[in-house]
Amino acid sequence: MSLRVSFEPAPKASRADKRWVILAVFVFGILGVCAGFHWLSTGQIVIRQGESYSGRRAAVPRPAPRPDAPVAGSIASGNVLFYPLCVTWIGLGVSMVALSALCALNSIVLHFRLLACSCLAFLLLAFGTVAAAIWLGP
Repeated sequence: MSLRVSFEPAPKASRADKRWVILAVFVFGILGVCAGFHWLSTGQIVIRQGESYSGRRAAVPRPAPRPDAPVAGSIASGNVLFYPLCVTWIGLGVSMVALSALCALNSIVLHFRLLACSCLAFLLLAFGTVAAAIWLGP
């Protein structure tokens, strides 16, 4: 049993693969901007609790958003975290939209790296927002 390690560069992604990634980042950026403005207009960030299932999954209904679901956590406008979180969601969403437009127009490696970093920041911001809302309670 032998292990072969190759230090050759990975094959480059095709143009179609890059376009799908750019489109996905563009859509997530728009959703981030919409979420930030929605929370600013309602005055609170509400994380709702879903139902958990165990056992066989054959009879489990598909999850659907319910406005009457119990609240797992919320951040109200009086909280010190509310406005910085909303502004961060809007700013990060705008940067994702702008960077995806730049990546669609030209193939500068720096733009693609910044796009990847913004995706990571978006993921961390999502987990951080949910964790902060649950930590603060309903």
